Amino acid sequence: MTSADSTTAALHAGQTAHRELPRVDATLLYNLWRWSRFRAYRTLLGRRFEHSGRGLLGRRSRLQVRPGGSLRIGDRFVTGDDVLIGATGRIQLGTNVFINSFSRIVAHDSIVIGDNVVIASDVSVLDHDHLTHTLDGHLVVENAKFVSKPIRIGSNVWLGDKVTVLKGVTIGDNVIVGANAVVTSDVEPGTIVAGEPELAERRTSAGRAG
Repeated sequence: MTSADSTTAALHAGQTAHRELPRVDATLLYNLWRWSRFRAYRTLLGRRFEHSGRGLLGRRSRLQVRPGGSLRIGDRFVTGDDVLIGATGRIQLGTNVFINSFSRIVAHDSIVIGDNVVIASDVSVLDHDHLTHTLDGHLVVENAKFVSKPIRIGSNVWLGDKVTVLKGVTIGDNVIVGANAVVTSDVEPGTIVAGEPELAERRTSAGRAG
């Protein structure tokens, strides 16, 4: 065998070996990175953050817990990108909660969400409003003073795109809230609601008798 033949054979063998190397799945790598981001918050937030099981935190998504606040998250927690969960008060999320991109959950008092909940994109769950008053006939919005009431969201709930849930609301189990709805009052279990403010449209199959 000539020197050229040996070189060609070696290159061919190297190419074959390269092709046979196991391919690392890009999605797996991304999920490992999201898992590591979620785990890092346990160290960062210390006792203010409790979680059980697995969690995946998307790009630029943040868990913020102010002094005096608390955050508790169950197993199989997943977010998209640019999600904000901010607890000056108390936030508790159940098992198998998915929050899609650009959504936010912010509690000054208390927000409790059950199991198997899907929160779509651009959703806001806010248990507070800015305190307002009038002065010399002009509206004054207090930047650092709030009025807050607890929010409760049950299990098996789907909040559609751009839904807003406001302070003091309770949403029952087995509920669908249609896109763009503004939820200002309680929602009965087993219903589908939509509109501004929300209007009950019909019962879900889980809410029907028989």
